[in-house]
Amino acid sequence: MIDQDKLTTTQRGKIAELHVATALMAQSAGRLSPFEPISDDHGIDLVVLDKETGRALPNIACRSMERIKRKTLETRRLQHRKLAA
Repeated sequence: MIDQDKLTTTQRGKIAELHVATALMAQSAGRLSPFEPISDDHGIDLVVLDKETGRALPNIACRSMERIKRKTLETRRLQHRKLAA
């Protein structure tokens, strides 16, 4: 098991981006194709191309993962408070 506390924020961010990218490809059966921008000036971690429509959309993977992490922690705290009450 990896001790995530030893990873830098950059390393955790890259792991999150790769998880999102692989999940998008797998869950869309290859329809969605993620690309990494050359520069990250606007906080966009991935650009996702829909191969059927030719449309592209930005994806902010790291910030999304942080929100999910915070939401999970908040949910656990609420559950713990309910059990303690």
